[in-house]
Amino acid sequence: MPLRPLTETDLPLVLAWRNAPSVRQAMYSHHEISLEEHLAWFQKTQNDPTTQWIVYYDQSNNPQGVVYFTEVSIKQRSAFWGFYASPDANSGVGVRMALEALDFAFGELGLAKLSADVLATNARSESFHRKVGFSEEGNFREQHFNGKQRIDVRRFGMLASEWPGHCSRLSESIEQTGQKLNGDRRDLQMPVRQRLLFTGGGGAGSEALLRLLSPEYEVFFADADPHAKPFPIAAEQWHQIPFATDPRFVEEVTALCQRLGIDLLVPGVDEELLPLARILRTVSFDILLPSVSFVERHLDKLTSNEFLRYSGLPVPQTKAVTEGRLDFPCIVKPRSGRGSRNVATVFSENELNAHIVMSRLPQEAFIVQQLIIGHEYTVMMVADKDAVLRAVVPVFVETKKGITLRAHTIKDSRVISACVAIHSADPVSGCYNIQLIKTAAGDVLPFEINPRISTTSCLGLAAGVNFVAAFLESEMPSESNIALLDFHEHVHLSRSWHNEITFSK
Repeated sequence: MPLRPLTETDLPLVLAWRNAPSVRQAMYSHHEISLEEHLAWFQKTQNDPTTQWIVYYDQSNNPQGVVYFTEVSIKQRSAFWGFYASPDANSGVGVRMALEALDFAFGELGLAKLSADVLATNARSESFHRKVGFSEEGNFREQHFNGKQRIDVRRFGMLASEWPGHCSRLSESIEQTGQKLNGDRRDLQMPVRQRLLFTGGGGAGSEALLRLLSPEYEVFFADADPHAKPFPIAAEQWHQIPFATDPRFVEEVTALCQRLGIDLLVPGVDEELLPLARILRTVSFDILLPSVSFVERHLDKLTSNEFLRYSGLPVPQTKAVTEGRLDFPCIVKPRSGRGSRNVATVFSENELNAHIVMSRLPQEAFIVQQLIIGHEYTVMMVADKDAVLRAVVPVFVETKKGITLRAHTIKDSRVISACVAIHSADPVSGCYNIQLIKTAAGDVLPFEINPRISTTSCLGLAAGVNFVAAFLESEMPSESNIALLDFHEHVHLSRSWHNEITFSK
């Protein structure tokens, strides 16, 4: 049996799991528990009919984690649950343990409803509950005091009537990834190959992302243009989605992710970011995006610049065109937009006005920015689900025409330090990109922050930083002083084109 009641012989092992830093920090009580305290707690649970503690065993009969049910009410047919895995547990144990535990809750215990309280600081647990089918039902503001600060507590719930559908969906997703089920149980015979979906699949980096990620993940791409498929991407890995402005966009993308059993959705188009950021906490899959507020702030280049300046960070002088002028020459660009569309260096008032007229955009849509002379960098920023910065990968831009064509990674300490300071001023989870100039004097001035992965993320991946794993892996400790992931320096990117020629019948 995968689930067995907790016994006294299990206590030393369970105590070691409970005292692991990665487990303690997610609990209401996060001090290190003594053996005496642990034994007293166990004796108390033995006489409490509203509590059940269960150990989960894998197919090889090795204990992998513990599940517990509290406030069990036979009359109300309700309970709360929680769980934690061994720090050395095999990959994918969390989902397998949840499948068994929820079957037990709605089957043997006969519950009509199961609830969970999750600390707002525990982003991984929030994401996991949504993934297995729980719905967020409320937020208790500043409910818990951890000894340093008050923290919100989020309430999740699942009904017995909902579990069969979620159970079937999760099982089908597991089977689609090539894993076999052991009879009527769900102990898996093969390791999990997580499924990724990249939007903006017709972009310049998709071919490299496919090549670099496929050995470890099942990789899919989607784009609003059905004809934008890069040549190396197989037809079964390519899907059409609506444009972000289409009212069906979020619904269609969500349905596609559920149909494919996607673990991580990676948006790559600016117009898609806000609609998808708004559903971060409501879907069963993860989305590699920062928070809604971060996305809103940095999609607007003027607001982004002002935020950094008010945070005490050095930035180029930037103004709305309608609010004044800077010394010429200067940069004129739209307040929002991607790539180098309608971006120009202008040398006079006449050139500035002519550029705005030729763009066919209103004057208030533009900003002017100080022209900084120096070397341009595009920097991949990677943070885990707890907003802990895991990697900073500076890329020195050699040639750029709308997108970066030639570039290489470089371990520039000043650039890295400046980017760490930016993240400290606005810590968020997910991946984003910082574009900056480093002057001959060594000053580092960020001129744009893109709240998504960039087309050069493939270069960071090739240099040894797996941004997917850094974000997804729940076994990774989330301590604020964790060292940044190392990467290979002088890894070069050179982009060319594949000319695909076909003949119609």
